[in-house]
Amino acid sequence: MNGRFKRFGTCLVTPSGGNGGRGPAFAISKVQSDMFNRFLLERFGLSKFTIKQITVAGRLGDFIGSRVSSLKCSGGFYEYFNLLKSDKNEFQMLADFITCKETRFFRAPDQFRLFLNVLTKIKETDPFGKRLCIWSAGSSTGEEAYSIAMLLNSDADLKHWDVKIFATDVADRAVEFAKIGAYDDNSRKRIDDKEFLGVFDGSTIKTERGYEIRKEVRSLVDFSVHNLMDDIFVAPNIIFCRNVLIYFEPEKVRDVLKKFYSVLPHGGFLFTGHPEGSSKIFEGDPSLKGFEYVSGSGSFLWRKPF
Repeated sequence: MNGRFKRFGTCLVTPSGGNGGRGPAFAISKVQSDMFNRFLLERFGLSKFTIKQITVAGRLGDFIGSRVSSLKCSGGFYEYFNLLKSDKNEFQMLADFITCKETRFFRAPDQFRLFLNVLTKIKETDPFGKRLCIWSAGSSTGEEAYSIAMLLNSDADLKHWDVKIFATDVADRAVEFAKIGAYDDNSRKRIDDKEFLGVFDGSTIKTERGYEIRKEVRSLVDFSVHNLMDDIFVAPNIIFCRNVLIYFEPEKVRDVLKKFYSVLPHGGFLFTGHPEGSSKIFEGDPSLKGFEYVSGSGSFLWRKPF
């Protein structure tokens, strides 16, 4: 899942005694639980439903307890909570804990075929002056961004274009992993489309560790840590944000979509995943009134009109 949050249990931060009978848990009162859940909403955009999904099996209470112990927080939960709000490293530890790294190369092949169709139209009309900037928002460990880069690198028509991909994720460990550009053998085995499997083989080098992304492909992608709750620092022509917004509270979805609309040029595209489009997440959302729904088999594509 690109940008994606663990789906466990029934309640994210449970008050004391709510760990499903698995033994003593770090004691968190209902007031503290509510405080922490509000923080997850404000800083990660998580919906109440997502928050309820992450918890007991994820044992966030135990995670908090381990951080309180490791940091020697004599003030317990409140000292840790205040530190979490001000310390970047603690925030990143939480981000790494709650995000899921489930993704793969060329996930949902029909979506990448739709992207190739869009790319053909862009090359024909050149609305962006031979400049192509793509943002993979919620890129996790990099498979989506590298899949896009592989397709762009194999397109001879783009050799003289200014092409760049920005890939961001809230979890710094995922970003650091992606920068290395090395994946195990299972990464190839999970590609279920023969055409895209050929693209992958032509874009990687087989090594003892698995598969390494070729330098010319890796150079197309800039990875960095970014929280979708924060201001956007890129100016893309195309945004990929697939299987991310489905985890957000509706008000946060609207905030993100407004940001996307503001940074896209007229004629720019937004790809969302099938879960977002097939759910009620966009129904009646005034933020999408500016976007035109284009089409998509297994994908949902939106365009900012000229």
